[in-house]
Amino acid sequence: MKPKSKRRFRWRLWLAVLIALLIVGYFVVRALTKEEPLPATTEIRRGEIESSVLATGTLRPKNLVAIGAQATGRILSLKVKPGQQIKAGEVVALIDSTNQQNELNKAQASLRQNEATRAQNLA
Repeated sequence: MKPKSKRRFRWRLWLAVLIALLIVGYFVVRALTKEEPLPATTEIRRGEIESSVLATGTLRPKNLVAIGAQATGRILSLKVKPGQQIKAGEVVALIDSTNQQNELNKAQASLRQNEATRAQNLA
């Protein structure tokens, strides 16, 4: 090889190495200074927080209390709301007493008839 062509070869080799180093350096710097994307933002405003859960299951009471009425009949009106606390003796519901009133009227009529029959037999 001639000395002039040897020098050109070295010069081109150094130039190729320099270009390769510049390219590698560019990508290294770019990777190190890569900015993270900003998180999504929105305007804040005052409002109600709503929380709901949709699930299936079985509810069991903490305490079980038996409630009953001394009379039977159709309920005319409820005097309490679900979950409301009540005290002993407090009226919870009004029950239709038409059947009981009719039975009482029959019993009183039967009593009067029996008393009249007895008075007739004693006379």
